[in-house]
Amino acid sequence: TSYQDAYLALHKRAHLGAKEDKKKATLTKDERLKQLQKLDAIEIMPHQQLQSFQDALFGLKTCYALSRQDLDQSPVCPHTQYRPVESPPGAPSASQVLDGLDDQLDDLVHDWTQTLLSNLNDPTVGANIELISDPVGKGELEAFMKERKLPDTVSTALVKALQEALTGLEKVVVTDADIRAALIAGGIPLGDEKEKDRFKLGLLNLLYNQYGITEEDLVSAEIEVVPAQKARDIGFDRSMIGGYGQDDRECAFTSLQSILDIKTPEKTAIALFFDKEEIGSEGSSGAKSNFLEDLVSDLLHVNGEMPDNRSLRKALIKSSCLSADVNAALDPDFKEVHEPLNAAKLGFGICMTKFTGVAGKAGSSDASAEFVGKIRQIFNKNKIIWQTGELGKIDQGGGGTVAKFLSKFGMDVLDCGPALLSMHSPFEVSNKADIYMTYLGYKAFLIDNK
Repeated sequence: TSYQDAYLALHKRAHLGAKEDKKKATLTKDERLKQLQKLDAIEIMPHQQLQSFQDALFGLKTCYALSRQDLDQSPVCPHTQYRPVESPPGAPSASQVLDGLDDQLDDLVHDWTQTLLSNLNDPTVGANIELISDPVGKGELEAFMKERKLPDTVSTALVKALQEALTGLEKVVVTDADIRAALIAGGIPLGDEKEKDRFKLGLLNLLYNQYGITEEDLVSAEIEVVPAQKARDIGFDRSMIGGYGQDDRECAFTSLQSILDIKTPEKTAIALFFDKEEIGSEGSSGAKSNFLEDLVSDLLHVNGEMPDNRSLRKALIKSSCLSADVNAALDPDFKEVHEPLNAAKLGFGICMTKFTGVAGKAGSSDASAEFVGKIRQIFNKNKIIWQTGELGKIDQGGGGTVAKFLSKFGMDVLDCGPALLSMHSPFEVSNKADIYMTYLGYKAFLIDNK
């Protein structure tokens, strides 16, 4: 029919054939693309250019199996569900796009090379190159600057050297005047006649000149040095998030967003955020504090009930809680510290952790089977994708959460949150779908937990 003729022609333009598919596969493994993917870790690089290129390349669809017999059964391709409206009039064919991407890859490599060279030739950056700690990376960087072209294989050492040179290394030159200024600024004599603490004095001088901070101020300050790199998308399909401190920012975010989105629940709902969990939940802001008891006492008082000890204990015992915390995802590079059949995995949904602890269940909170079943029913009812997991092999893994400090009140508590790769590292990795399911899971719990 005329429809089939027109559809087959449009379908052919919108898809790669067998020959073009092989070319696409070759391009995805091209050394030029690997060079750019390595260099993408450097902060100053135009990341969106590479992302747009990869989106275009991996977005090309292949189909050479469509026949008229298929169109007799269905008006659209049964293999790709292609609809002609997806192809704007005058748009280039998939084959033309693929040819253009091959040329574009050359342009990207050239532009990125020039970007690096122009920045490396900056006098300030030149001084930083001398401070690079790894001799291998420093040597490869100097060879790149001399030859003015990227090596066929961009090594990790070269990338790290480029990062050190281009992301804010600063050489601090300490003069006699700087030392005198630092001594006056700090108010406490530093070093002896030979000035052994020159680095310390230089750092104090920098802190005072830029921020007005003296050495005495450090006594009552909490200064934390953390990775400055922003969180970023990971994966060809950008399905993951890489960044520092996702344990436990992502649970804090999903908890807050879920309670903000439930409007007015039938029962009292609380999202409680504790500090200092990683050092045992100590202090007035940790889970060991009496904050929850004081809060519930105030709620009893506001509702006209006597906030005595018995009423408080009964209210807490009748409560139930999801302890929002991440679980260690199965790491393909360190499988030996996991029980593969019992480990959480990225992309498998929110993870329920029945018990934590070390050496088995030591120091843990063990949720009851009935409460785990109740949460499972809530998740199933609301079509929440979930999984279960443990915290590594016995005697090799382990960990704890705030759950045990809440379960002491007699309430039901279950650890629940997304899986996380490289937990506690400078660059943790999570799955976006898991985070979304965590938000939906917390929200369903707050609404349907009756």
